[in-house]
Amino acid sequence: MLSKIFKLGFSSYSTILNSIKHPEVLLYYAYNLSYSISSSQDYIGFVAELFDLNEEEVKNYLPNSDSRRILSQVLLKSMSAGLMRRPLSFKESLSLYLIIRILKPKVIVETGVGTGRSTAFILQALEDNNRGYLYSIDLNPGSGSAIPDHLKYRWFFILGESRDVLPYLLSLLKRIDIFLHDSSHTYENMTFEFENAWRFLVKGGVLLADNVDWNTAFKDFCIKYNLSPVCLSKKFVGVRKL
Repeated sequence: MLSKIFKLGFSSYSTILNSIKHPEVLLYYAYNLSYSISSSQDYIGFVAELFDLNEEEVKNYLPNSDSRRILSQVLLKSMSAGLMRRPLSFKESLSLYLIIRILKPKVIVETGVGTGRSTAFILQALEDNNRGYLYSIDLNPGSGSAIPDHLKYRWFFILGESRDVLPYLLSLLKRIDIFLHDSSHTYENMTFEFENAWRFLVKGGVLLADNVDWNTAFKDFCIKYNLSPVCLSKKFVGVRKL
């Protein structure tokens, strides 16, 4: 099996070492061969529960061979960027892709870009849908190094802190279909982003958040609005506005 995986594109010693350090790369290349090779597809169940679908319906939205090739390259590039902040995992990123393919949103807002792994998965899903745009907020002007150039025409990058620019951006957009929080994970900032995004989220829209286990901001937000979130893990969650 490993010989088949390496034939898919590992061409350097450093890349092979990187894949050993990050088993999800091997998992994704194995996934590139066959969806059934993955030892865990809990992301399928996560998305199915979020949309009240059965898992077979969700699997219909998995990326095709061309998209898998592009996303495999994104995974490798995002791991070689060497940033301190770890990007979303394979399962979290693929969950994003599936959510977008199913919902077919027009407008997505995310806070926190980093290498751009999640950004690229979002943009590829929008491209496969042939509709929609992504607005991303980050403090680092060099964010998004892993994003393929051919997907950037659907991407608007806003430099700044979410506290400074998010309210104005939302007021311009007027309504959003998906919001992803992955910026500063302080209680104050997470609460600020959730409250602001929720006001502009359309009925049926999805709010997603990473690192919710850092504090009780997401839990308190859900209690306040009587929401029933769906958890992919203890750190990555989603909730629909019904």
